[in-house]
Amino acid sequence: MPQTATGSSRGDWSKPANGLSGRLVIELEALELGVRHAIHAELKNEALESIVLTSQPRCDARLSDAAGTPVPVAGFPSSGPMPAPHWAMVPPEAYIGLRIDTRAAAIPTRERALALVAVGGRSWALGAGVYVLSVALAFEEQNSGPERQWLGTLDLPPVGFEVTAAMFQAPATRPS
Repeated sequence: MPQTATGSSRGDWSKPANGLSGRLVIELEALELGVRHAIHAELKNEALESIVLTSQPRCDARLSDAAGTPVPVAGFPSSGPMPAPHWAMVPPEAYIGLRIDTRAAAIPTRERALALVAVGGRSWALGAGVYVLSVALAFEEQNSGPERQWLGTLDLPPVGFEVTAAMFQAPATRPS
């Protein structure tokens, strides 16, 4: 079972594929109206030369509960601006973090006691419990991109995280 934590979880590093390894990082975002999880892919260049990556790889995400049962997709609507794709050159022995969750997805309100996870075109509404997220990143050739793009699929090791009832409590208000 992957390691779990309340609020923030880091997965193990994957084995390198063509000089690139990666891991998932999940961080709780307690927003004014609701709770969502920010999902980052940390990618490390283990090659002897620089690697060029797109900021928007295709993501294949799977979510299961602690028993390994797949969690049903909730299908929250999305709207709003999406970041434009960019290119990053990662020098040898360096790493970069890419936010891969869908920030434009609707967030369930705190009253519903559900937290949002949205990545790879899928979204889930999570009640209190322990979950495991698995993501495969596909870096496909972009005609408009630079030469020497890193191409391939990177299977990131699963990472466990916990959603607690306390996460749904309203944040403390600040005196004016």
